[in-house]
Amino acid sequence: MKNINRQLRILMDMEAEEKVLPINSKDDKRKIFYTIANNHVRFYQAYIILTQG
Repeated sequence: MKNINRQLRILMDMEAEEKVLPINSKDDKRKIFYTIANNHVRFYQAYIILTQG
């Protein structure tokens, strides 16, 4: 679990990932999720990588 947290922190420092909190339950840590912040990386992930594999 520590390794995942470290890698997420690195990606967030590079501004490649962002943490998204739901509006109605900000204190609920189970509902937090991460999304790709950069649109170019999101496009590459969704269309280029998935169509090659």
